[in-house]
Amino acid sequence: MKTEKSPIVLTITEGPIAESPLAETPGLEYDNARLLHYLARYGLVLNRKSGYVEWRPDNPDHPRNWTAKRKAYDILVVLFFELFT
Repeated sequence: MKTEKSPIVLTITEGPIAESPLAETPGLEYDNARLLHYLARYGLVLNRKSGYVEWRPDNPDHPRNWTAKRKAYDILVVLFFELFT
């Protein structure tokens, strides 16, 4: 038996999202705790002031936290595809 899950929608009272038509859409269910749980699972945080989802500073998946070897490899892959395609 399938159970229906409520949509994950964020309640923002200020910033660009609060001023958008989405903020006044009727029928949306709000579950901020669930949203924050999913963000934390992927190493993300919610900037409550701007309403944007951002990387956590200590997240190893954030490109700024990659090793020099990983960055060099990714640059070489991009250059290879740019030069040969």
